[in-house]
Amino acid sequence: MVYYAYPKNSRFSSFWQYSQIEDSGVLGIYARGGDPYMQDQTLTCRDCGKQFVWTVGEQEFYQQKGFTNPPSRCPDCRKLKKQQMRTDRKMYTVKCANCGNDAQVPFEPKGDRPVYCNDCFRQMKQQNMA
Repeated sequence: MVYYAYPKNSRFSSFWQYSQIEDSGVLGIYARGGDPYMQDQTLTCRDCGKQFVWTVGEQEFYQQKGFTNPPSRCPDCRKLKKQQMRTDRKMYTVKCANCGNDAQVPFEPKGDRPVYCNDCFRQMKQQNMA
């Protein structure tokens, strides 16, 4: 018999501290980081009001990343929100520290670090990987 202790911040911690697992097949799910008690959940999007399914795979991903709350937006609204955040972002014009060309960056440079254009940044990244 194997006992699995749920972490304090787990969504199961308010219900029980330990769970008995007798089936070795279920234990394999724990070895992969999964949870045999998870099921697909139907949630309602806070933006469009449409219902969407939060799959077990997505729940496992959220758990691995340490997220404690389920998504409040459907995948379409999440994608739209990300696009809006990217387009609403203020861009700053700077001189590339390598080639001297103008470049657009999504942050305000403080002057304590060099800032590169996309081409020079890509070249430097490739050189560091080699």
